[in-house]
Amino acid sequence: MNDKFQDICLTCNNSRDCIQLVDNQQPVLHCELFDDYIPEPAIIEINTYESKTNKNDIGCGIGLCQNCEKNNDCIYTNTEGGIWQCEEYL
Repeated sequence: MNDKFQDICLTCNNSRDCIQLVDNQQPVLHCELFDDYIPEPAIIEINTYESKTNKNDIGCGIGLCQNCEKNNDCIYTNTEGGIWQCEEYL
């Protein structure tokens, strides 16, 4: 890369393979191959949600009952096979 000029080639992603830099006598101010794109870092969300029910409860059930707010008061939580549809689910 040609560092003698302060031109757009200094920040171009294609500068290592650029053919215009070979005999460049003046600063490059415009180039159709210019690319200075830097992808944004990925945002990773960490789930900090904790269930409102006690995880040590044996009778917390399976299916919808695992995270239902009415789990402690519900008569269906100990149903074998779990509850998968419930009008009382919150």
